[in-house]
Amino acid sequence: MLEHTLSEEEHNQIVQTIEMFEAITQTQPDDYQSLEILKEAYAKVGKQDDAMKVSRRLAESYFNVGSYTLAMQECEAIIAKDSNAPDILAMLGDIEARLQACGHALVTGQASTNKGAGLNSSGEGGLMEMQRGARPTAELGDRGDGHLAKFLIVQQLFAEEDVKVALDTVERSN
Repeated sequence: MLEHTLSEEEHNQIVQTIEMFEAITQTQPDDYQSLEILKEAYAKVGKQDDAMKVSRRLAESYFNVGSYTLAMQECEAIIAKDSNAPDILAMLGDIEARLQACGHALVTGQASTNKGAGLNSSGEGGLMEMQRGARPTAELGDRGDGHLAKFLIVQQLFAEEDVKVALDTVERSN
């Protein structure tokens, strides 16, 4: 991949962008869209340490809003660059535990009695909903439980047969 050398004007614009988005993320720490822009801006001006710090904040932001898939992806990108990141490894463990708990609820049939046990229509946040006891109006198929089922099987958290039986049971109860 060819790298583009920034002109002085481009560099100055990116520095202004960094200043603006640093201010935004100070007042709104879970604004993951601003954090994404900030991370990219730091990377473009060659401030890799700052980009890595923002990446950590971004992973935490995704985690805080219940976007566990995105949090996991960000954590894995951090680990690829810094294999000695105990806080990120701990976050990955917490994400896996939450996904496993959600999968357990699905497999044991709790999902059929607690609509909040699955994922919402965007495919995220189901675990937060499960913990809060929320009852979204979307039906099971509309919430991305197929994606969750695939994740549970691929990660070998549950046997494929168990997941299929649970999905069938929940579909019949709807």
